[in-house]
Amino acid sequence: MLALVLVVTAVACGDDTDTIGVSPIFNGCEAGAGSVIAFLQRTLDEIGTADVGELQSLAEQFDRGVNGLLLRAQEVHCTEDGFNQATMARSGELQARGPAGELLIEEVARGGLGSLDESRGGPITLPGG
Repeated sequence: MLALVLVVTAVACGDDTDTIGVSPIFNGCEAGAGSVIAFLQRTLDEIGTADVGELQSLAEQFDRGVNGLLLRAQEVHCTEDGFNQATMARSGELQARGPAGELLIEEVARGGLGSLDESRGGPITLPGG
């Protein structure tokens, strides 16, 4: 339980390098998936209340966050496939407000966060961003 509180706190607080906040605390694919779900839900909440003018900035933050999460997964020796499988397994926890959010959840449920390798499709992007 304490580990969950630390992960949620770290995700909520983030650091100075990204405004959406990607947790530096990873202890494998499962813990990483928890950080991804928190990151994605925060993004979904922001999409639901964003003006059209805010979507570009939100999309840029999202891209940085996804790349950061994929890189950190590698740092803890979690493969992209393992990381994505763990994320896909938890995608049912996400709740959207509107069609862009629903599209994002569908994309995560199909393939997680994607890949840092462009030949494998690259990382997912924010719908409408």
